[in-house]
Amino acid sequence: MVRRHYGPLGFGENHDTGEFEKTIEPKSPIEWMILHEAINELPDEAREVFNLTLYDGLSQGEMSELLNISLRTVKRRLQSAKLLLFKALKDE
Repeated sequence: MVRRHYGPLGFGENHDTGEFEKTIEPKSPIEWMILHEAINELPDEAREVFNLTLYDGLSQGEMSELLNISLRTVKRRLQSAKLLLFKALKDE
């Protein structure tokens, strides 16, 4: 017997994720200003990789090569930046 976990016959076939957006962009100039101020408050290492992603559009692998650090370090710094931004913007 074959278990079907994926695809249209999988367990999640009728799962509704609702109106989930993976990215949420600021809607007004004031929201953009608040975001940029929060980014500027990040620790240097976290801000560096976040800026390379947001403004320069570099992949994690490209950042790893450019900064001469491991891919794991890039991922850790990005995760740290995202968590810190989430906390900072949640308080706004």
